Amino acid sequence: MVDRRNECNNMNDVIVSIKQYWGAAVALVAFATGLLVVIIKWQTIQANRIKKQNLQADWRERSAKRDRAAGGMRFEKIRVDTKNRYWREWEPSSSTAIVSPAAGCPSSFSANCKQFFHISQVVSHADPSFDVILFNPGEREVSLLAVGVKVERVIHYSYTLPVAGDMPRAELLLTSEEYSVNMPNIIGRVRHLDFDESDTPAEINELVKKECDPYVLQPGARFRYTLVLRHYAGNMPSDAVLRLWLETNEGDKESHELYVRYALGFSERLLSVP
Repeated sequence: MVDRRNECNNMNDVIVSIKQYWGAAVALVAFATGLLVVIIKWQTIQANRIKKQNLQADWRERSAKRDRAAGGMRFEKIRVDTKNRYWREWEPSSSTAIVSPAAGCPSSFSANCKQFFHISQVVSHADPSFDVILFNPGEREVSLLAVGVKVERVIHYSYTLPVAGDMPRAELLLTSEEYSVNMPNIIGRVRHLDFDESDTPAEINELVKKECDPYVLQPGARFRYTLVLRHYAGNMPSDAVLRLWLETNEGDKESHELYVRYALGFSERLLSVP
C-alpha cells in the first residue's frame, strides 16, 4: 500500500515537472523551428547568388571565346540605320554603369554588352535596322556567304512595351546591300515564364540567317550593308541580347553582344569596380 502511494506521488511529481517546463519546451521548439527556417532561406539565397555568379562567368567566358574566334573579317562598326527614325543607340554615362531595364534586373543580363539600342518614339511594330561595316584586315581575300542575327538570351517585362501607333515605312539606303531576316516568335516561348525583375534570363541561342550573293573582300577592303530585323516587335520580348552573324569561307563570325530593348530608354546603376 505504501509502495502504491509512493508511486502515485512520484507520478504527480512528474506531471508537475512537465507542466512547469512545458512552456519553456514549446518556446524552445518554436525557436529551433524558426532558426531552421531562417537557415534554409539563407542557404537558398546563397545558392541563387552563386548560381547567378556562375551564369555570369559562363556568359563572359563564352563571349571571350567568340571574340577570340572572330579573327579574319570583323565587324568594324555597328550603328542604327540612319534612315530608321524609330530607334537610337544609348551610351552609359560611366564605365562602371550596369545597364538594366528595371531596378531588380540581373546585371549579368547586360554585363558583356558593348552597345545598347532602344526605340526612340512610342510606336508599334518599329523593327530595328542596323548599318554595318565589315573589314577584312587580313592578307587574303574573304568571301561573304550569308548574314544574320543570333538571339543569345531574352527577358520580358510586359509593362515596358509602348502603346500602339503608326507603322514605320522602310526606306532605301545608300549601302552596298540591304538584307532582312524574319525574327522567330520567341515571345511565345517565354511569355508563360512570367519573369520577375530578379529572374534569370531565358537562354535562347537561336540563329536567324539569310544567304546572300557571294561578296569577295580583298585584303584591307570594307563592305557596308543594312540588316533589318523584320517582325521584331510582335515576336521578340522587351529585352534581348543579340549578336550579328556572318558566314564566310573561313567559317562563322559573330559580333560583340548588342542589348536591344523595345522600350523608351534604359536605367543604370553605378556599382564599384571589383
